[in-house]
Amino acid sequence: MKHLTIVPLAVLAFTPLTGATAQEQPPLLETGQRVRVTAPLLADRPLVGSVERFGGDSLGLSAEDATVFAVPLASITRLEV
Repeated sequence: MKHLTIVPLAVLAFTPLTGATAQEQPPLLETGQRVRVTAPLLADRPLVGSVERFGGDSLGLSAEDATVFAVPLASITRLEV
């Protein structure tokens, strides 16, 4: 009986750690990749363009009209690749 009780507790103990780690890691993006970024605090509509830079705390996005945006990662609510 003791063995059966310990196994579920061990599984429950590690479950939150793996879930939190997976959520915290941003998706990998490559320079030149086309994306659609939803950032309601910055724009009314999604921003569409190519990745110029990805890292640190922002995403560099070159829009179709050659406008370059530095989008803070914290403001992104949706990212479509």
